[in-house]
Amino acid sequence: MAFLSILNVRRAVSAILAVSAFTMIWGIFYHLVLLQGADQEIQHLYRPDMSDKMWLSILGVFGISCFFVAGYRLAARRGTVIEGMLYGVCFSVLALLLVDLNQYVLYPIPGMLAIKWYLGGFVEFGVNGLLVSLIYPCKPLLIPGYKSG
Repeated sequence: MAFLSILNVRRAVSAILAVSAFTMIWGIFYHLVLLQGADQEIQHLYRPDMSDKMWLSILGVFGISCFFVAGYRLAARRGTVIEGMLYGVCFSVLALLLVDLNQYVLYPIPGMLAIKWYLGGFVEFGVNGLLVSLIYPCKPLLIPGYKSG
């Protein structure tokens, strides 16, 4: 039994690291390569000391990755790849409502840029769901009185 717990911890940590790594790589590629011209429009809004605060962004990515993996573990019914990707899509909609829409309302950014940010998040979280379902395949947690459909 202890071996299974260690194996699950290793899978969870592996999933968190994979999600964090993909999120950072995808973010760099998406913003610096694919959205290069679009992000230039809002460069005047960037913090002058942004590079000094980059560690906070990395910490945030790691934190969201932990919540993403834990949420998948709690929500998984069968632990399939499709289920993981659907979980990622749902997570991206949550991010749209909490982040992208709010940034559009609060800051003078073009609406099309907010949509592009969402589409990037859609891909990001869909792939993250795929990664988690492959690295950390799991059965649902046993909750007393809960019957999975």
